[in-house]
Amino acid sequence: MLPGTRPGISIRPRTRWTGSCANGESRQPVSSKWAVARARTPSFWPAGDSRSPRSTWVSRAIDRARARSAEAGVQIDFRVGDFRHLSDLGSPFPFVFDSGLYHCVRREALDDLLHFLGRITQPGSLWLTLAGNANETQPAEKGPPRVRAAELCAELEPMFALVELRETHFEAADQTNGWHPLAWSALLRRR
Repeated sequence: MLPGTRPGISIRPRTRWTGSCANGESRQPVSSKWAVARARTPSFWPAGDSRSPRSTWVSRAIDRARARSAEAGVQIDFRVGDFRHLSDLGSPFPFVFDSGLYHCVRREALDDLLHFLGRITQPGSLWLTLAGNANETQPAEKGPPRVRAAELCAELEPMFALVELRETHFEAADQTNGWHPLAWSALLRRR
């Protein structure tokens, strides 16, 4: 079962994953591991968003993800770039997994993100987004960008109906101090 889903929700095999490394936090390697663990069809492909796609960190993350997919025998089409300019994505996806894109771009590019989601989903498509949770007690400068539950719903409800919203934690591979930032796992259905 996919994180944030409930029994009875069927996920078709063609899936889209978006992730963000724009703020330097280490979420993409975790998401790449998730993609390899979950991908079982050639039509599953993650695409990252980065303000500097040639950065060393992004290159290393994609290299690790490619190695993991090869080891798992899964064919994944990795694409790195600004989500606003990704093209040739094919028909809409029935399921989109987002590990940090929404919370990184919501303050400056929410309209662009909703336009992008409008292009890659169709009515009935599911979107699972993981976002920083404003209920986190650590200082705001520590961890991912944060959003309140009411903000998340207000920003996304016009296009998506909320299926499930629950608190969870980010678990990054490089966090050695034992702290795992509080997160939202929001499953939404395209209207």
